[in-house]
Amino acid sequence: MLASGVELNDVLCVLRGRVDRRSFPLNQTLNSWADQWFLKAVAELQSKHVLVPALVAKWLKTSPGTAAERVSVSEVA
Repeated sequence: MLASGVELNDVLCVLRGRVDRRSFPLNQTLNSWADQWFLKAVAELQSKHVLVPALVAKWLKTSPGTAAERVSVSEVA
């Protein structure tokens, strides 16, 4: 995970929030670093910190009003 660019802090955050039973007594047991639920949780957190801000920044670069100008009121109603 770290070699693919995932921040160590994201992995630790998932460990604390989803594995550590001191945080929540009913947390799952991590049997392997390759457990699918664990990898998915890390990927979701990573995308929240990297992918989502990048998409928002990209969308903000488009000129405002262009989408609204392309759609007429009659098409929406």
